[in-house]
Amino acid sequence: MKPYSRAERISGKIQQAITDLLNKKMQDPRIEMATISGVKLSSDLRVANVYITVFGDKKRINDALDGFKNSKGFIKKTHCSEIRIEIYAGFKILL
Repeated sequence: MKPYSRAERISGKIQQAITDLLNKKMQDPRIEMATISGVKLSSDLRVANVYITVFGDKKRINDALDGFKNSKGFIKKTHCSEIRIEIYAGFKILL
């Protein structure tokens, strides 16, 4: 038996894929100081909670959240094709 559940393994892949997107493909200045600190995928693989850390004041934090909300579709489309998963319906950005 594997030591981690499927949701935990896929969560790690999602976190790595989004981190790669932030570093290489996304050019939104609002999310420059953001870091993906974790991803928790529901056991039915339908919802991913993406936890971020933002360095700066409240304005920078709110700007980063707006930047992530505006690029949710791009993030989901790009990393779903990279990790070859089509099960989950969406994700939430949380601090």
